[in-house]
Amino acid sequence: MPSPNRKTRKGRFPKMPVRELIQIGNLPDLQVLEVCKELWTWIVNNPDTRCGKVDWPGWEKYDYCNNHCPCCEKAGRIRSRNIERPHCEVCLLKDQFKVGKYIRGSKFFYCEHYTGSPWLHYRNVETSKFKKKWAQKMVDITNEAIKELKGHPRCQ
Repeated sequence: MPSPNRKTRKGRFPKMPVRELIQIGNLPDLQVLEVCKELWTWIVNNPDTRCGKVDWPGWEKYDYCNNHCPCCEKAGRIRSRNIERPHCEVCLLKDQFKVGKYIRGSKFFYCEHYTGSPWLHYRNVETSKFKKKWAQKMVDITNEAIKELKGHPRCQ
């Protein structure tokens, strides 16, 4: 097969196989939470990565994700069908993020605006020891949400 950056004799680029990426927003809620857990588990095991979520090798099989967060992507898809509800009101982890004191003036991004949010702590710490601690807390709250969802009648 010719090189992808070389033109063929007819002056066209050769056709390259297109890899289908999984659209996270179209997955069922339980699968979205499983992807989220997979992401944060990888971060727990690789706390020294410079960019965190952006460096996750799992992005090779998933399409672009809003905020590099499976739950944000799913919430965005739900919101696009129901404009009446704010983005974070339909987040699969919203109840786990709404912990502690509310610290900002917006009603959006619960993960960033509550003092008890593990994402807020993860984002604000510098050392890999503490990044690992807060990433593990993200795994824990994702597991909690998975457990709650599995107990919900619509998942039976």
